[in-house]
Formats: sequence, structure tokens, C-alpha cells
Amino acid sequence: MPTYVSPFTGDVVQPTDVSYASYTLTTNLQLDWPSNTTPAENPAARIMDILPSGPGFDLYMPPANQVSVGQDALIRNIGANTFTVKDYAGGTICTVTAGQAQYIYLTANSNTAGSWGVIAFGAS
Repeated sequence: MPTYVSPFTGDVVQPTDVSYASYTLTTNLQLDWPSNTTPAENPAARIMDILPSGPGFDLYMPPANQVSVGQDALIRNIGANTFTVKDYAGGTICTVTAGQAQYIYLTANSNTAGSWGVIAFGAS
């Protein structure tokens, strides 16, 4: 992840939003909020293409109580296997079948699991 320097202060500007990420699931994957990650970690991006290498994998969203309500992600399954998107506590947010996209957004953040809205975005 590149770093950017503020033209006003000369200090490094920390990224707060990652627009796109692509992940291959070879095991369950825990995501982190971009404001809390280093380049070696897995940021939750606004748009994510997910390629599950086999059936039964889970994609875990970061703790809901670390961001504001309205935080969102468009998650697209570009593989042939279904995977499940889960909240930080392990509850199911949605299942994403092959070729499908799901739009999720945070509606409550009083605990790490939070409450999530889900809109089926269709097939691609």
C-alpha cells in the first residue's frame, strides 16, 4: 500500500478507505478495517472480488464497533464455490453463491458483531 504525504504538514497521511481488494480463500479469512491495518494485513475494501478455492470457507468482517454505521462493502463471488460472510462474532451476515454479489452495510455498532443490512446485488 503506497503512502501519501500531506502537502500542508509533510506528514504521512494514513489511508482510511480502500476502494478495491481481491482475495482468494484457501482458508477462512479475517478482514481488518483499513484504518487499523498495515500493508501485510487484509483490509476490508469497499468493493471486493472473492475467489473461494473450495467449498465451505468464511469471510469475517472486522469488529463493527470500530467504525461508524453506514460502513459498507460490495462483495462479489468470482469463483465456483459458495462462501459465507460473517460478522466478527461469527454470526452469518449473508451467503454469496457463485457469480453473485452482495452489498452489505452496518446498521448498528454497539458491539463487535454489529447489525448488518444486506441487499442482493445480482449475478455477474
